[in-house]
Amino acid sequence: MKKIFTTLFAILLIASLSVTAFADTGIVNVIAGMNDTQPAAAGWESGMELIRQTGDQDEIVKPNYRSYFDVPQVRYIDAPKNHSVYVYKGLDTDIDKPEAAEYLMPFAYEGLKVLEVAREQGMSCIIYRDSKFVQHAGWVETRYLTDEFPGAEVTVGRNGIPGIPCEAPALTWSRDRFVGSVEKYAVLEETAANCVQIKLAYQVTDTDGARFEDMLGMRTVYVNDGNGWVRAGEFEYDEQGTVLVTVNLREATRVEAIAVIASCNEPGHVVSRMEIQELSVQQ
Repeated sequence: MKKIFTTLFAILLIASLSVTAFADTGIVNVIAGMNDTQPAAAGWESGMELIRQTGDQDEIVKPNYRSYFDVPQVRYIDAPKNHSVYVYKGLDTDIDKPEAAEYLMPFAYEGLKVLEVAREQGMSCIIYRDSKFVQHAGWVETRYLTDEFPGAEVTVGRNGIPGIPCEAPALTWSRDRFVGSVEKYAVLEETAANCVQIKLAYQVTDTDGARFEDMLGMRTVYVNDGNGWVRAGEFEYDEQGTVLVTVNLREATRVEAIAVIASCNEPGHVVSRMEIQELSVQQ
């Protein structure tokens, strides 16, 4: 009889808890006085979200929550010797270690447009794309960031069509070679309709064993509207570094792909990168 009474008491106790401790019908489950305008939290949340979008959140040392900017800042890589800088997984820049590669992310190249999301101890956490157009997060020395494009700037094509700047699309390298060439071209992830101007960063990043002098020469820019390639202009690539090429199109054009083809002594050895930094469409 005592055992039956104990069991009934336990059941009644659980039922009582279900009614009191766990009853939430009609409860407004929010923190009173909270709103969506909290600058200190906004910087951390937006910066951390950008890092998560790269997929590198477990590869790098994440910034201290106090180190994030309220708004990520647009910067450019200003590399020594006009080539590239190391991007680190953390704040340790001592790469004179046997396992140095374990501390590094892919290079960030001269003139690359990046987003700086945080800064601490003379280092900046950036969001950037490598030469294969893959997005990454990592740490660079702040001294190698600048507010202005650090390389040469040239303009090709006719000018005069008014345009409205819009978000620059990401690129992917083609599987095929440009017709009559050994070089590949870049395909826009999102087609640009009524495009009138493209600001394109171009850089030779490697020579595949050849002399760099044999990489120098003229470059021809082509755009493809889906029906074929149209020559948009040419510029001279006469020294190591990144060139920001403003390509003015003859008319508002649908752009699906873009190519920069080298005329030089060893075109088969050219390893290059390109990046659309700004794109304008017809008003």
